[in-house]
Amino acid sequence: MTTSTDTAFFKRVKRLVIGPPHAFFVPVPPGLENLCFDELARLLDPSVKLEAVSGGVEFTGRLADLYAGSLHLRYANRILLRLKSFQATNFRRLERNFSRIPWELYLFADSPLSVRTTARHSRLFHSDAVSGYAQRAIGERLASAGVSSGEPDAASFKQTLFVRVEDDRVALSLDGSGAHLHKRGIKDYPAAAPIRETLAAAVLKWAGYRPEMALIDPMCGSGTFSLEAAMEVKGLPPGYFRQFSFMGWPAFRSRQWTYLKRAAESGIRRLQQPSIFASDKDQAAVARLAGCVERNDLSDAVSVCGRDFFDFSPGDFTDRTGLVILNPPYGRRIGSRSESGGLVTDIFEKLKKSYRGWSFALMAPEEALKESPPDSRRFRLQHGGIRLHLLTGRIR
Repeated sequence: MTTSTDTAFFKRVKRLVIGPPHAFFVPVPPGLENLCFDELARLLDPSVKLEAVSGGVEFTGRLADLYAGSLHLRYANRILLRLKSFQATNFRRLERNFSRIPWELYLFADSPLSVRTTARHSRLFHSDAVSGYAQRAIGERLASAGVSSGEPDAASFKQTLFVRVEDDRVALSLDGSGAHLHKRGIKDYPAAAPIRETLAAAVLKWAGYRPEMALIDPMCGSGTFSLEAAMEVKGLPPGYFRQFSFMGWPAFRSRQWTYLKRAAESGIRRLQQPSIFASDKDQAAVARLAGCVERNDLSDAVSVCGRDFFDFSPGDFTDRTGLVILNPPYGRRIGSRSESGGLVTDIFEKLKKSYRGWSFALMAPEEALKESPPDSRRFRLQHGGIRLHLLTGRIR
C-alpha cells in the first residue's frame, strides 16, 4: 500500500498537480459575480487571469491560490478544481474516459467520495447512472493504485466530484471546499430562515459599511450580519475557523496552509470596545448569539442585548452615527403581505424619528416596499427561494 509520504508518489503529485497551473471555477450567489471578481483580483497575483461569468468567476492558478481563496473569500459558495472534459455519447466511452484519469493524484482510496451529476441535452441523460459509472470507475482505479493517506482522520475529509453532462460533453470538477463556504465555522446553532453569510457580506458592502463605522443590528435573529461585520472589523479571514476538503487531497501541503494562516494572523486586531450592537426581542436568539460571540472571542467587537427595535434609540449604544441594518421577518415568519408591509412602514417611521444622519440597509419583499426614502438605492436579491429587495440610503 502506497502512502502520501512515499517519495516516488510525492514527486509524481508535485510534477502533475502541485506544480502546474489549473483551471478553477468559483460559483457565487446570483448577482455577486463582480464582488467576487474584485475580491479575487485583490487577493491573487496580478498575473492570474480572471473572468467573471454567469454564476461565478473563472481563474487559472495553482493550488496555493485555492488555499488563499478558501481562507479569504467572503462572497464565494465554493471553489471547484476543473479536472477534465471529454465527449461521451454512451456509457462504454464514459467509463473508459473515467478510467484513464489518474484519480490517485487527486483522491485517497480511504476518503469517502460522492458524485453529483447534472445532465441535459445529452444521450447520457440518466444522472444516477452516470454517477454510478463514475463511482465504480474511480473506485477501481484507486483500489488498483493503492494510495492511502495513512491518516486516521482521512474519513473526515469527504470529497465531492461534480459531473456536468451537456450536449454529450462531460465536464468534471473536484470540490475543494467541502461544506459550503458561507459556513464560517463559528455558528453551531439552528435559526429560522437565516441569511447566508455570503449574502450578508454583500449587503454590508452595498450598504457602504466600513470597519471604522458603528453598526446597529436591531433585528439580529441568529446574528449573521453582526458576526460577519465582526470578522471584518477584527481582520479575521472568513475561512479562519474551518477546514476544507482540499486538506484531504494527496497534493495538500500543510506547511503552506499554516504559512498562509500565520500571515493572516498578523492582520487580526484586538479592539478597545465594541462598535457592533446586536439586539432582538427574541431572548432565546439573543442568548445563542451571545454564547457564539463569547466562544469565538468576538466580545471586543460585538455587544449583544435583548431589546425591541422600537423601544430604543442609537444613543443608547453609541454617540457616533453609522449603519443600521434590518432584516425584518417576512413570509411565513410574519404572516400576510399587509402585515409585512405594515411592519416596514413602522420601521421607516422609527428610522426617521431616531436615526437621522445614519445610513440604513433594509431587506424586504418587493410588495412590502411600496414607499422608500428619497435617494435610496435598490438591489434585487434571492434568499431562501424568496425574491427580496435591498434598500440602502441615508436617513435625512
